Amino acid sequence: MLVTQGEAGSLVVTADGEERVPALKTEVADTTGCGDAYCAGFLTGLLHDRDVLTAARWGTAAAARVATGLGSDAGLTDLDSTLALL
Repeated sequence: MLVTQGEAGSLVVTADGEERVPALKTEVADTTGCGDAYCAGFLTGLLHDRDVLTAARWGTAAAARVATGLGSDAGLTDLDSTLALL
């Protein structure tokens, strides 16, 4: 289970327990689409054979990129620049 918590990051719960993944510090312009970007980043991590916590960090990076601009896909240009935030 994943629960996004805005500026508090996210909570990842698996059969092994729960872990909080902190949000990345960023200049926030607009949070429209951040939850969707988080989910997309998370799924991208899983599709790249990353473990659940790493995938959650990928989601966090995608959400941070979107928050820096206006609109639901602002800042998302490519995977490498998004992962560079980590």
